[in-house]
Amino acid sequence: MRVERVDDYRVKFSISFDELQERGFGEDEIWKNSHIWYDLFDEMLDEAEDSFGIVASQTISIEVYSLTIQAIELILTLEMEEDKHFIDEPPLINTQSHQDLLLIFNDFEDLVSLCKRLVNHNLDIDSEWYIYGGEHYLLMNGDHDHLGTLSIVLEYGRESLFTTHLIREYGKQIISESATLQISKYFQ
Repeated sequence: MRVERVDDYRVKFSISFDELQERGFGEDEIWKNSHIWYDLFDEMLDEAEDSFGIVASQTISIEVYSLTIQAIELILTLEMEEDKHFIDEPPLINTQSHQDLLLIFNDFEDLVSLCKRLVNHNLDIDSEWYIYGGEHYLLMNGDHDHLGTLSIVLEYGRESLFTTHLIREYGKQIISESATLQISKYFQ
């Protein structure tokens, strides 16, 4: 079973059909015996807790993300209470200005809008643009809180849970330097 954290509330599980057969899923049983599925879901919850510290104390949903000849991919989503505040948890945004900041965007237009705004405010930021898993990432290197830059960028994107090392290693680099300036220039 391969486990990958998608975001704060979602974890993706990739399970080969060989692994499913080892767990008692036969061709006839795979869609009929619900108790086998409950055991698998319990194992998935345990794996999410062990790997990422995610504890499912609220409602969860599990959906089939993809189904191929080799494997099935499932997405486990935790449904959180909207008014719940995590007082004991550290903030997700690292406000130390000497750190790199990796942002993820809901869509490409948000990335372009941010870049245009930064350029219009004459904020030249050492940045790189990556695509990973169909998502757009902007890596802002070094001092990213100059003149309130952090508050501006968080209007358009959010901090990624992935590390800069993962994105640099496995992501596709689109622009390697001055990404904000180049995106603003080429995407009107």
